[in-house]
Amino acid sequence: MITNLPELYQKLVPKVIEHFEEIELRDRRALRNWLLSLGGEPRTFLVEGVILEVENGDEYAIAFFIFTETDRKILKAGWQSWLAVQKDYKKRDDHAFRLEALAAAYLQNRKLDRQIALMDLNLQAVRAGLTSAWEVTLYPLPGNHSPPRWVVMPGRNSDKATAAALQKNPGFKAVSVRRISR
Repeated sequence: MITNLPELYQKLVPKVIEHFEEIELRDRRALRNWLLSLGGEPRTFLVEGVILEVENGDEYAIAFFIFTETDRKILKAGWQSWLAVQKDYKKRDDHAFRLEALAAAYLQNRKLDRQIALMDLNLQAVRAGLTSAWEVTLYPLPGNHSPPRWVVMPGRNSDKATAAALQKNPGFKAVSVRRISR
């Protein structure tokens, strides 16, 4: 049954069925009832989408209609371009590389956008006086050949800022801390 699938597919399969069968599956019981109504006959859906690779290397096929409208527009443009070059074998490998690079750049930009938003939120907290900004000096531990680092971390006190800096920089030890804002 569906519980044998990876957790992501346990959530995606009902969405695919709902989309193509134009029904609502409120829970697993509704999915089970729908499956029983097939009488053992297989059901096949032709789904256009992308293969997403997550950080641990697992790959998942995701239908276009699962994505937000903004993401879908970007992905569909690449999809149409990919389909166009499938007829020309020489362009195919080059185009696949370009699409992979564009997808990686898009994901990197999304990650950077989140980091910038978080930094902005932390800066607002410092400006409002809810927290302070601290400069933490980090030296590499033995076996770590990285140079020393000076990182700025928000925190209510130096201990919290130091703990956050060490968590984000494994393989380092804190040597000094100084407040740079109030």
